[in-house]
Amino acid sequence: MLHMEKDVIDRALESGDPATAEEAFREIDLRFQSLTSVKERADLLMRKAVLYEKVDRIDDARKQLRAALDEAPDDPDVRLQFDYIDGSIYHQEENFGEAFTRLTAVLSNYAEQLTHQDNRIVYEDVQQQRAFELFGLGDYANAIPLFEEALSF
Repeated sequence: MLHMEKDVIDRALESGDPATAEEAFREIDLRFQSLTSVKERADLLMRKAVLYEKVDRIDDARKQLRAALDEAPDDPDVRLQFDYIDGSIYHQEENFGEAFTRLTAVLSNYAEQLTHQDNRIVYEDVQQQRAFELFGLGDYANAIPLFEEALSF
């Protein structure tokens, strides 16, 4: 099997290394200029938002997240990703209560979408993150069932 090297964006997202992130930001900006699909543009900006979050540039993460939503405000998948990443950003800020509230809203606001196989990983990540938010809040009794569910994933 031929080994495919991961591109700079994937490497930066996995490593969280600031130097690799800077290279990835440049690559994202280059790719963005050539895209015409609003969905693809939104997806790329969301990746940039997540990368900013990983290198602890929260204000930049929120700006990119908003720009992503502005690209495709009526796309339900973009809105789902927006709300999910928004909850994750609150976690990064250690605002566990707000993160839990927003991630719980994702479950209720997108219940139908989250039943689709292509969104299964989002559901699993939301549940796992909610468990960590409850743990961060010291609500261990409610965190345990979510952790147990996460183990089944």
